[in-house]
Amino acid sequence: MKDEYIKPTFQTKRYKSNEVVRCFDRYQQFLYVKHNAYPVDMYVDSRENLVMVFDKKETKDLYEKYRKYELK
Repeated sequence: MKDEYIKPTFQTKRYKSNEVVRCFDRYQQFLYVKHNAYPVDMYVDSRENLVMVFDKKETKDLYEKYRKYELK
């Protein structure tokens, strides 16, 4: 699955697996969307968790703030 194109479930734009991050935490998902970072894909995994897939470059700053508990 390394560097292969993946067809998203609900959008037509394809992405490479190394260009995205998968977010499992619901609160982190909420904060990203609240700050206008929208998923490029989403799916339900085998444990029935909602997984949102975000562009890695677009969410880098948000992730750094989230890690430091600064993203509100």
